[in-house]
Amino acid sequence: MTRSLGSGRTSGEPPPGGAARRRPSCSRPWPSWPPQRRATPQHIAVGDLPEGQRYQAVAEPLRQLVLLLKMITYRAETAMLVAGLNGSDGKPLPRGLVQSLLKTPAHLEPDPEAGVLRVRLPHQSTAAADRRLEPLLDALNASRTVYPGTDVRLVYEFTA
Repeated sequence: MTRSLGSGRTSGEPPPGGAARRRPSCSRPWPSWPPQRRATPQHIAVGDLPEGQRYQAVAEPLRQLVLLLKMITYRAETAMLVAGLNGSDGKPLPRGLVQSLLKTPAHLEPDPEAGVLRVRLPHQSTAAADRRLEPLLDALNASRTVYPGTDVRLVYEFTA
């Protein structure tokens, strides 16, 4: 019994245009690299590496400094979460929202006559995220933070 191939012909008939198609023969020889690859060691001991390619462990004081900076950053994020409590629902901001705000490049506009350094932040990806961040910006502005080493006050706002 032969099956129909949907084009009106059966599986036993050659395709239109002549003889049945043949698979092209592979004229290339099998590559020689698989045995070489299997012979290559998968793990190399650190002592077997040349001196310039050996793993250098991070010095302990540098590692402690990096950990200290990470802890300070985490505590700053947490403080911003608490400072940005939304007045209507009283829920803290999502940590990811604060992290995205901290990674966003800001435009700094000094105004020496007014004694203000405006930190203009671009809008976030959604209007809801902007609304959630407004209480945080209000809390930062209410703190009347002075830029270190100057008498210029920081004012945070979204760009127009």
